[in-house]
Amino acid sequence: MALPILGADFETRELVREPLFVAAAKNHRLAREKSLTLRHLEQHPFLLLKQGHCFRETIISARQRSRLHLNLAFEAGQFSTILGLVAAGMGISVVPEMAAQVANGCRFIPLRDDRAFRRIGLVWLRSHFQTRAENLLIEHLSAT
Repeated sequence: MALPILGADFETRELVREPLFVAAAKNHRLAREKSLTLRHLEQHPFLLLKQGHCFRETIISARQRSRLHLNLAFEAGQFSTILGLVAAGMGISVVPEMAAQVANGCRFIPLRDDRAFRRIGLVWLRSHFQTRAENLLIEHLSAT
């Protein structure tokens, strides 16, 4: 799951930090850049996932941390919808690496920020007894 998970009832273990990319139409002026910062995104129509999607919170937090105002143009429920709108020239967005691999008509530019990543990890109930097999799986996933 995407981390962090709120609540005292959960244990978590981070497994990977997934880089973030700016998604722009191939003919967008930002598409020529080798890397971008959040500051580059302020003046452009921005496409964001709807409330309730965990990745939305990653973007909202990054925006607040950078004290930026994003020009929110549209919200959608799925990365595929966002990327279709990006490819059609309706705006730009920020997506995790896994979404950057599946879209045509878009150029994906690395986001240059020491904290430009999404944390992915394991989550389990603190009160849940873990079997030996579960512990081995957690150890194995943590080692890779």
